Amino acid sequence: ICLMIKYAKSKNNIRNLVMLNMVLVYGMKRGDLYNLKWDQFEKEDSGKMMLYNYSMFSSKIPVPFFLEVLLNELKDFYKKNGIVGEYVFCVLKGHAKRNIKSGLRITEVEIDKIFNDFVSVLGNEEKCTPTYLRKKIPMFLMLQGCDLKEILVYFNMKFTAINDYVDKEDLEILFSNNIKRRTIMNFWEEVMEKCS
Repeated sequence: ICLMIKYAKSKNNIRNLVMLNMVLVYGMKRGDLYNLKWDQFEKEDSGKMMLYNYSMFSSKIPVPFFLEVLLNELKDFYKKNGIVGEYVFCVLKGHAKRNIKSGLRITEVEIDKIFNDFVSVLGNEEKCTPTYLRKKIPMFLMLQGCDLKEILVYFNMKFTAINDYVDKEDLEILFSNNIKRRTIMNFWEEVMEKCS
């Protein structure tokens, strides 16, 4: 995870870094990224940023502080470059031959290309898509001590779907008492600090 985050930072592409983190933190699928709009993010009176209308379990989910900072950097980047749109993930440069203007939402094919680029840094031959990461991250989070209920809310998953993400060896580790318990927010803040 740190390698992919560092790679995204080294490419100096804030949009792709935000996209990666939306998948890591919320388990967003390609379609979720494609359809994500700025008006789904809102600050509460307490000053905490929330993501609205994403999870079937909750009308709002907290946004970790590091992701709030990245989203604000993305907004600033778009503003500086004259990119205006309702969608969070937009085309950065126009393409006259294909009649694509900057500011239009990014295509799902382009999202797959971005994620395959992340995996190339790992020397992995497998294709990496948001769905691939969505299947790997829940078990990883459970092994890091994150609560299953919280994972289901953040990843917008039904409990019965967890069977697709868990294997027997991981369950044995999971049910041992050697795992430090923590929230998803705390875990991702720790990861981002280590990856800095």
